[in-house]
Amino acid sequence: VMEGRDVSVLNFISQQQESLDFISLKDLVKKFKDEEDEEWINSKWFGRALKRLGVIKKKRKVQGKTQIIIDFKKAKEKMKMFGIKEEEKKEVINL
Repeated sequence: VMEGRDVSVLNFISQQQESLDFISLKDLVKKFKDEEDEEWINSKWFGRALKRLGVIKKKRKVQGKTQIIIDFKKAKEKMKMFGIKEEEKKEVINL
Protein backbone atom coordinates (compact mmCIF):
# COMPACT_ATOMS: atom_id res chain seq x y z
CA VAL A 1 0.00 0.00 0.00
CA MET A 2 2.79 2.42 0.89
CA GLU A 3 4.53 1.82 -2.43
CA GLY A 4 1.39 2.86 -4.32
CA ARG A 5 1.18 6.07 -2.34
CA ASP A 6 4.89 6.73 -2.88
CA VAL A 7 4.41 6.31 -6.61
CA SER A 8 1.50 8.77 -6.43
CA VAL A 9 3.73 11.28 -4.62
CA LEU A 10 6.48 10.86 -7.22
CA ASN A 11 3.96 11.24 -10.01
CA PHE A 12 2.60 14.42 -8.42
CA ILE A 13 6.09 15.90 -7.90
CA SER A 14 7.22 15.09 -11.44
CA GLN A 15 4.15 16.88 -12.84
CA GLN A 16 4.88 20.10 -10.95
CA GLN A 17 6.59 23.00 -12.67
CA GLU A 18 10.32 22.69 -12.08
CA SER A 19 11.77 25.40 -9.88
CA LEU A 20 15.09 26.08 -8.22
CA ASP A 21 13.42 28.19 -5.52
CA PHE A 22 12.10 27.09 -2.16
CA ILE A 23 8.52 25.83 -2.27
CA SER A 24 6.14 25.84 0.68
CA LEU A 25 5.46 22.29 1.88
CA LYS A 26 1.97 23.35 2.95
CA ASP A 27 1.12 24.49 -0.60
CA LEU A 28 2.35 21.20 -2.06
CA VAL A 29 0.30 19.21 0.45
CA LYS A 30 -2.82 21.22 -0.38
CA LYS A 31 -2.40 20.58 -4.13
CA PHE A 32 -1.70 16.88 -3.52
CA LYS A 33 -4.76 16.51 -1.28
CA ASP A 34 -6.94 18.14 -3.93
CA GLU A 35 -5.60 15.76 -6.56
CA GLU A 36 -5.77 12.60 -4.45
CA ASP A 37 -8.98 13.47 -2.59
CA GLU A 38 -7.61 11.99 0.65
CA GLU A 39 -8.43 13.85 3.86
CA TRP A 40 -5.89 12.09 6.10
CA ILE A 41 -2.83 13.38 4.20
CA ASN A 42 -0.99 16.05 6.17
CA SER A 43 2.29 17.99 5.99
CA LYS A 44 4.08 15.59 8.33
CA TRP A 45 3.23 12.50 6.24
CA PHE A 46 3.97 14.27 2.96
CA GLY A 47 7.33 15.59 4.21
CA ARG A 48 8.33 12.13 5.41
CA ALA A 49 7.30 10.63 2.07
CA LEU A 50 9.49 13.14 0.21
CA LYS A 51 12.40 12.38 2.56
CA ARG A 52 11.86 8.61 2.20
CA LEU A 53 11.92 8.99 -1.58
CA GLY A 54 15.06 11.15 -1.40
CA VAL A 55 13.77 14.00 -3.57
CA ILE A 56 14.46 16.88 -1.17
CA LYS A 57 17.57 18.91 -2.05
CA LYS A 58 17.33 21.52 0.71
CA LYS A 59 14.97 22.23 3.56
CA ARG A 60 14.49 25.31 5.73
CA LYS A 61 12.01 26.84 8.12
CA VAL A 62 10.84 30.42 7.68
CA GLN A 63 8.60 31.81 10.41
CA GLY A 64 7.78 28.27 11.53
CA LYS A 65 6.80 27.07 8.05
CA THR A 66 8.78 24.45 6.16
CA GLN A 67 10.07 25.22 2.69
CA ILE A 68 11.90 22.78 0.43
CA ILE A 69 13.80 22.63 -2.83
CA ILE A 70 12.84 19.53 -4.78
CA ASP A 71 15.25 17.50 -6.89
CA PHE A 72 13.00 17.12 -9.94
CA LYS A 73 15.66 15.19 -11.86
CA LYS A 74 15.83 12.55 -9.13
CA ALA A 75 12.02 12.34 -9.00
CA LYS A 76 11.89 11.62 -12.73
CA GLU A 77 14.65 9.00 -12.39
CA LYS A 78 12.69 7.31 -9.61
CA MET A 79 9.58 7.28 -11.82
CA LYS A 80 11.64 5.37 -14.40
CA MET A 81 12.85 3.04 -11.66
CA PHE A 82 9.24 2.16 -10.85
CA GLY A 83 8.74 1.50 -14.56
CA ILE A 84 6.32 4.33 -15.24
CA LYS A 85 6.64 6.12 -18.55
CA GLU A 86 5.54 9.68 -19.30
CA GLU A 87 2.26 8.63 -20.95
CA GLU A 88 1.33 6.36 -18.02
CA LYS A 89 1.72 9.04 -15.33
CA LYS A 90 -1.91 10.13 -15.33
CA GLU A 91 -3.07 6.54 -14.81
CA VAL A 92 -0.94 6.17 -11.66
CA ILE A 93 -3.03 8.75 -9.82
CA ASN A 94 -5.94 6.30 -9.77
CA LEU A 95 -3.98 3.69 -7.76
